[in-house]
Amino acid sequence: MKSIVFFNNKGGVGKTTLLCNIASILSIEFQKKVLVIDADPQCNTTTYCIDGASVDDLFSKIKRETIDTFIQPLKKGKGYLPDAISPITAPRFCFDLIPGDPRLALSEDLLAADWKSLLPVMKEVFKQLL
Repeated sequence: MKSIVFFNNKGGVGKTTLLCNIASILSIEFQKKVLVIDADPQCNTTTYCIDGASVDDLFSKIKRETIDTFIQPLKKGKGYLPDAISPITAPRFCFDLIPGDPRLALSEDLLAADWKSLLPVMKEVFKQLL
């Protein structure tokens, strides 16, 4: 399994467009199984990839399967989901998607605190990749 991450704190630099098009090319042209995880509280990838009615339906549910589903066990100190969730398919782009969730904004402080402790681990990962 290969992972590609698109990250930039600057808004309006084309992250969503680049991500969706590269994921789509990998899926359609290279027949790769692609899972896109929308970890942005603005949910731009989710709203770009699925139609408005599906987005409305997704966010109207009290219990919804989004990126926020993964955060809830972390908040409770469990660290994992008791049951798997199913990604949705982005029909226009032909990849699977774990949708974003505006509720993720409520968890940003929790996630930001963990970045510092992750730095030594990421240095080791990059050493192995290079």
